[in-house]
Amino acid sequence: MSKPRLVAAWVLCVLITLGTTEICLRLLPRWKLAAPALALVPQEYEFWRYDADLGWSRVPGSSGVFSNGYFHGSVTNDEAGNRRNSRAGTYEAGYDNIFCIGDSTTASLEVDDDQTVPALLERELRARGQRVNVLNLGVRGYGTDQAVRAAIRFAARYRPTDVIYTYVYNDLYNNNNLRRRKRRFGKGAYVKRRGDDSFHEYNYPVPRYPDDYAGLVLMDRTCEPYIYETTVDDRDTRWQTVERQIREHLYLYRALRFLARRIVGADSKPAPPSGVDPFDMVSSGDAQWTKEWDLAYQDGGVTRERCHAYFDAQLKFLLALLRNEMPTVRRVHLVQFPDPSADHSTTVRLFSAMRREGLIDSYVDLDDEAVGAGIDLNRLRCSGDPHFCEEGNRWIASVILERVAFSGSS
Repeated sequence: MSKPRLVAAWVLCVLITLGTTEICLRLLPRWKLAAPALALVPQEYEFWRYDADLGWSRVPGSSGVFSNGYFHGSVTNDEAGNRRNSRAGTYEAGYDNIFCIGDSTTASLEVDDDQTVPALLERELRARGQRVNVLNLGVRGYGTDQAVRAAIRFAARYRPTDVIYTYVYNDLYNNNNLRRRKRRFGKGAYVKRRGDDSFHEYNYPVPRYPDDYAGLVLMDRTCEPYIYETTVDDRDTRWQTVERQIREHLYLYRALRFLARRIVGADSKPAPPSGVDPFDMVSSGDAQWTKEWDLAYQDGGVTRERCHAYFDAQLKFLLALLRNEMPTVRRVHLVQFPDPSADHSTTVRLFSAMRREGLIDSYVDLDDEAVGAGIDLNRLRCSGDPHFCEEGNRWIASVILERVAFSGSS
């Protein structure tokens, strides 16, 4: 056989093998659980709508499946837009109400309704004889500011006795971000004015930002805030379009990724903090916007460490709103989710001080809890995702129940 014919035969064999493998994977039950298009395109916008007060909020009465192809969360939202603790709902009129507020870690779309931390807490507290509802007000992508505003919105309706706020390492960035790249909706922010010790609302009501808009509260060299706004081109290149189609539609790609994770280990750990300073980059004209800017606002990041006094004051202001605007709340509990930084002492010092000052009533550092228990947190995360799945949520709920004294439990 001539060399060209031999090469053609090999190419044909490879194509037949790949095609056969793709067909077999589609027939296997494991890979039929979710359509390939769901592999890396979370269906979050099925649950969101524009909200002039919050930027975006969950669609009342919406339901569906949230999936990356490896996890599959069955999600049901009630008539107020808050996630139910079961598909049918578990809310009992006349019971005390506990709010769980935060972002995707609270919303926990990666698991079914009854596997979230709020659902697990409610079930265990009721088993202990407490007449409580634990309401899940978490919304994917929220910062502290949006979480607090959401709690205030529902305070008159539910009159909560306790609030559990889940702090995540990217909350500082989200607090100061007006619109993320490639996000459909944006938000407002609380910003200090020069020479003023108070924080003031900026861009409330929240406008409907243009698709190419990106905005962020940057910190200058003296840690004075200013609003940086720009336009970005987020259109995919031709190769990016091809690559996205492969990721979304080929089962073979998903299978290879699945095997690689099992052989090499989890690749879903959050990125470490960054030494990139957005202010320096903008001032020097080096960049219009980069993906690394959010890392500069987390512990260990240059912006967080350089202007820690500003961000500390911002977090204190936001959590004080829970006390000032929600008179029925007796206790505020803060749960700090694991931080990818090797040293998240800046935020630990802040929350410890807030605990001593009485601004919060309980403080749980899950990094510290995991180290003390010898737990590898990566084993509790979802496959191909940094969020926790059912096993992780059960551990988190158990820690909260051990460390937090709710108003009705003492």
